[in-house]
Amino acid sequence: MHDDLLTPTIPPQRPGTTAPWSLEGQLLASILLGPLAAGVLAAINGGRLGIRPLLRVAMLAAGLAGVAVRAVLTASVLPDGNPSSRLAANVLGGLVWLSVHRLLRARLRAYAIGGGETRSMWRDGVWIGLGCAVVEAIAVVVAT
Repeated sequence: MHDDLLTPTIPPQRPGTTAPWSLEGQLLASILLGPLAAGVLAAINGGRLGIRPLLRVAMLAAGLAGVAVRAVLTASVLPDGNPSSRLAANVLGGLVWLSVHRLLRARLRAYAIGGGETRSMWRDGVWIGLGCAVVEAIAVVVAT
């Protein structure tokens, strides 16, 4: 009888798929670019890791909820011209990242055990995040 105890049970990355981003890069982008970017980047990374579509929609919903909270804070709590709105976006981006971190972490570990390497997000991830930050800023201005 042939024993496969030392053979990995987690398959390597499927050919033709894009490597996921690291969680540390996502955290930095989430804090710097805000909750919408955090949700969108998490959903894209979740797709790369094979997370079910319903959970990816939940990641997007977490980002949108962060934008709504920022708009409410900016409109009702923070005085006009207060730079704390940007600080609120940074904190909310970190909170959105925390809310999706558990889902991504388990899949990313399995991916790494299977021999996969993460990809730097400084090329496409930053542009996606900057686009989200601009959309978020416009949405907050319109909402207030």
